[in-house]
Amino acid sequence: MPWAGPVLAPVLVSAAMIGAGVYHLWREAGVIPVRIGRAHWLGIAAGAVVIVVAFALDYRNIMSGGMPHPFPWGVFALGLGGGLLTYVIAAMAQPAAESVRIPEAARRLR
Repeated sequence: MPWAGPVLAPVLVSAAMIGAGVYHLWREAGVIPVRIGRAHWLGIAAGAVVIVVAFALDYRNIMSGGMPHPFPWGVFALGLGGGLLTYVIAAMAQPAAESVRIPEAARRLR
């Protein structure tokens, strides 16, 4: 199935993934990891599926040799925003006190 879309769309997806990855690593380094539960994974995956659908919505037109129609930015934004919002919700949730382990070296720095 052909995909079609402006170059900006995958650049936005890449920027979101890089930003979330850097934030995730920063939290891990700070000994307060982001806990992503099953519901969060489901929301992130659903956002990814919606993004793929946005790229593939015009496949019949493209397969028949037509010029691509305007990119469905609303569908794309729904997928990207939904996935990012789900990750932000997971990242903002405070971990339980007993699940946060602070290494001895970090305790001495406090």
